[in-house]
Amino acid sequence: MNTTPLLRTHWGILLLLIFTALLYQRVGNFDFLLYDDNRYVTGNFDIQDLSWDGIRKMFNSPQYFEELIPPLTSVSMAVNYAISGYNPSGYHLTNLLFHLANVFLVWMLIFKLSKRQEMALFVAAIFAFHPVIVEAVAWVSARKEVQYTFFYLLATFSAIKFWENKKIHWYILIILLFLLSYHSKYAAASFPIWYVTLAFIWKKRSDYGRIALESIAFFILPLRSLWLSFQGSQTPSISTNAGEIESQIAASSEVLYNSLSFIQKIVLGGYSLLKYLTNFLFPVNQQIIYPYPQLNETGGLTTNVVIMGTFGWMLFFAGIYLLYRSYQKNRSLAVFGLLIFGVHVLLLMHILPLGGRVVTADRYMYFPQIGLGILLFLLISENLKKYPNYLLGAIILGCAFLTHLRLPNWENTQTVFTHLAENEPEYATARVLVGTYHYEKGEKPKAIEEFQKALELDSNNFVACINLAAIFIEKNQYPEAEKLLKRGLQIESEHAGTYYNLALIYLRQNIYHEALKYFKEAVKYEDFGGFHHLSHYNIASIYQQLGQTDLAIEHYELSVERKPNFANAYHRLAINYNRKGLQEKAIENAQKAIQYDPNLTAARMDLLKLLSDNQNYKQLLNQAEIAIKRMPNDARGYYYRGLAYFGMKAFSEACNDWAMASNIDEAKKLLAEYCDR
Repeated sequence: MNTTPLLRTHWGILLLLIFTALLYQRVGNFDFLLYDDNRYVTGNFDIQDLSWDGIRKMFNSPQYFEELIPPLTSVSMAVNYAISGYNPSGYHLTNLLFHLANVFLVWMLIFKLSKRQEMALFVAAIFAFHPVIVEAVAWVSARKEVQYTFFYLLATFSAIKFWENKKIHWYILIILLFLLSYHSKYAAASFPIWYVTLAFIWKKRSDYGRIALESIAFFILPLRSLWLSFQGSQTPSISTNAGEIESQIAASSEVLYNSLSFIQKIVLGGYSLLKYLTNFLFPVNQQIIYPYPQLNETGGLTTNVVIMGTFGWMLFFAGIYLLYRSYQKNRSLAVFGLLIFGVHVLLLMHILPLGGRVVTADRYMYFPQIGLGILLFLLISENLKKYPNYLLGAIILGCAFLTHLRLPNWENTQTVFTHLAENEPEYATARVLVGTYHYEKGEKPKAIEEFQKALELDSNNFVACINLAAIFIEKNQYPEAEKLLKRGLQIESEHAGTYYNLALIYLRQNIYHEALKYFKEAVKYEDFGGFHHLSHYNIASIYQQLGQTDLAIEHYELSVERKPNFANAYHRLAINYNRKGLQEKAIENAQKAIQYDPNLTAARMDLLKLLSDNQNYKQLLNQAEIAIKRMPNDARGYYYRGLAYFGMKAFSEACNDWAMASNIDEAKKLLAEYCDR
């Protein structure tokens, strides 16, 4: 048997994977972005708990809307956190590993369908190197793109195997892989349409009833999501908490989409399709955000947008005609390529009420571009008589070179959003995000300058308002901050962080009734910036100061429910349970406080006192020795260890420890009473 072609193919894909890894290896040195990465990683408390209870929480009661962070994406982030904490390298390299696996799966899929090694390698190489997918690989928050594609490709393989041999285990595997893909990203809702169109058009099956039965299981979850979208459950706008500074795409983009008529959304769909095609064919000046086109004076789409949208729809119908002709001529590969692109780009054309913050996004092309790669190969190989391989090779090298140039823009927040501001000088959100970066670096004057520029470009930019307010709060300029925050509430009335910062202004001025009012408002709305645990903590602190212990405990408990590792809240719970005489509960919470923050000295000392009062001498001895090791110059550790020894009738050791703590009055008294004889 001649195995040379197959071996050559294996060497080809091996080299492709090596070159892809070398091209992208620099992402291991990239940082998190102050845009969505705070939501997915550093501000996502769910990922800190990889236990079964923690995983159940990610699925059943996540910190953020499921539409924002699908549960299986949170699980994969939790694995990264368990391995490397908040080191961004592990998260970036996981994205790269998913991408390498997907390159291999694309090669396998195309080779299985075409039996042509050069076609499989070309499509896999375009998938590996095309600059339009840099965003999906180099941005931690785009994990869901590479992860859902991994399971989606495996589900497609399983479907083909199921159609070949009709074995039930392949069908069960399809369902399992679809569920994994769907819970990695809800774009996998396209799978039932993909399954049916492949069966009808590509596989040319005529057993319609059987296909309908097979596909029912795949339609349940997508139909539920579609129903929720029609009920108005849309993906919320993003804000990332950076201290008290936030970054997000302004709510105006959601408002713009929701204010468009159905006809305008149809036009916008054609516009989006044209943008996706041109970004694939002419991949220059890619950017993280492609904002919605500006409306004209009458609130309608501009003439340029209408022309582009119309042309986009002309291309769409031309594609349908090409699909029909390819189907008639039994050109299965062309049909497959058209279906991959057409089915999966359809959800991105703004017709269904899925909303969105951007008109297009490069990461959304991660899977659909496989179809364009197939069509590009067929177009060149079948129509260019001389040297088609040279042109195909040149395209691959060109894509790799452009990706090499594009990657440095993704190094950190400054590089990403400075590039965006250069491409979109009138886009206020770019200024907001650059300002956020400067704030994080401690460059507050530069941050203020950027936020003010954003407000000059867009006086209703919500995030610029609240970010300026946050800086004014830090500078104790409360009247200016209050004015900006109330202006922000006029723009976006359901933002927890705005209410939180208003409450903070009043709390710092000891105006407790106003502080309580706004903290309670903050916890009514979705927690997109990690404000709920702080709001409940501050509500509890006010009640504690007012002597209302039961209400204080209630809100401290709510605080740790929102943030399970919130050490200060556990410490306050210990104090308040002790006030109520519930010493066991007090000890339990004090232990949790020092578990989550071993440097919380006040909690450690309170725990020692609680154990002493409860005459739990064995545990007191253990905790006192830990305190002495951590703080050898703190006499209190020796004092409490002396109490533990005394309670255990080790009188000599007790006296030695009290002598070490003789600067404490109680230790002096004990020395005089029991030791100086």
